[in-house]
Amino acid sequence: MKKICTLLLVSFIIQLINAQDYPDLLIDSIHYDRQSIESSTGMITSSFDFTAYSYDDEDLLTQTRKPTIINSYSYSPNEIIINSERINNDGTLETIGRTTRILEEGRVINTKNELFNNGVWTNLIMETTVYNTEGYDSLNVTQVWSNDDWKILNQREKGFDVEGNIIKEENYSYNDDLEELEPSNGYLATYDQNGKISTRTTMTANSSMEFELSEFTDYIRDSEGLLSMVTECAYDGNGDCIFTNRTTYDRTALESYTVSYFNRSGTDWDKWRSRIYFYGPQVYSSQPDSSLIYNFSSDTPEDSLLFIRYYYNYELLPDGRLFNKIEFYKLDLDFDNGWVKESENHLFYWIRALTNIDEPTEKETGVSIYPNPVKSGGLLNIDLPTDFNGINDVEVYDFSGRMVMSAKMERGMTLLAPPEEGIYLIQIKKDGVLIESKKQVVIR
Repeated sequence: MKKICTLLLVSFIIQLINAQDYPDLLIDSIHYDRQSIESSTGMITSSFDFTAYSYDDEDLLTQTRKPTIINSYSYSPNEIIINSERINNDGTLETIGRTTRILEEGRVINTKNELFNNGVWTNLIMETTVYNTEGYDSLNVTQVWSNDDWKILNQREKGFDVEGNIIKEENYSYNDDLEELEPSNGYLATYDQNGKISTRTTMTANSSMEFELSEFTDYIRDSEGLLSMVTECAYDGNGDCIFTNRTTYDRTALESYTVSYFNRSGTDWDKWRSRIYFYGPQVYSSQPDSSLIYNFSSDTPEDSLLFIRYYYNYELLPDGRLFNKIEFYKLDLDFDNGWVKESENHLFYWIRALTNIDEPTEKETGVSIYPNPVKSGGLLNIDLPTDFNGINDVEVYDFSGRMVMSAKMERGMTLLAPPEEGIYLIQIKKDGVLIESKKQVVIR
């Protein structure tokens, strides 16, 4: 029955897309279906979503579509305009807004959002970005339209090291009464020799409107650069950092790895939860095929309670789609019902010409970027050939042309993938010359 519901849902989505007479999809669309199951009654409730993309002959994004919204893109040398339309219940389209992005040297320096109502365009919000001499976005100012004028809402300032890593960020909010910017929050960060974060110190504004340290996080990695321990502490009124939480990563087992969570109790660390991830021969091998979650009342196995389990399934379908299914089970102790399925998620990723998901692919330049696709917020590896000496620039753009990430690297590095799903463009430059440009798929 669930399979039939899923097939009907996908069929409905395809009919909806076709009914709007859209351009053919060139690269990708994402369909999402979630089924929640009420444990006591067995009633199934479903929700769905999809994102579809269209591109022109030069692979520039021309349109994105969701169930009720269409965004259409137009380009000029120094400007990108995104028009937003709502799909009404009767199938008609209604203009609701637009976003205008101004570019300079290929980078977005100004973004303005407008609303369209009763035939009139009204300013809404504007974001201005200033880049330093190295090309990093060091200042960002957000303004809102109020009383026929632009008013500053907040401001973000960033500092970078020589490798392009963010080592300081400060956020300010505008006080209308005082007519000045006031400190809000921020952080300080350090990195290891491979460009991976080592420490992060968050800051908040005190009553005197000055930044003070609030929390500290220490990241410890193994010889392969993978996380082995993360420890957190919170600063008290005396400036001492009191340990609060710890997370450990155990990868010694061949077919699984364990993430354990601890709370500080006096001078001891008490384990309160562990999650075991089991590897499996799946299409998208950077993900496990199942996981178990245990809760602990003490650090002894007999006091642990297995209470949640997930099953993951990844399959490359014959039509080129990547299919992902996640089943969620919870142990029902109150009614002695054993394991009860509470939800099932179906995700369909249409990825044309994607022939190898597990292994990195290389072009004539010898540059490897993998995995593709990558999970949002997951680790993205970039390897350069041995003859690429010196510092190279890495820039990540969304398909509207907006730079969302930049860094400097030597032989190789690991980046955190963008948090939003979609198609991105990764460019690698040496001495300002483009040496590689590659599409990257980010999935949720």
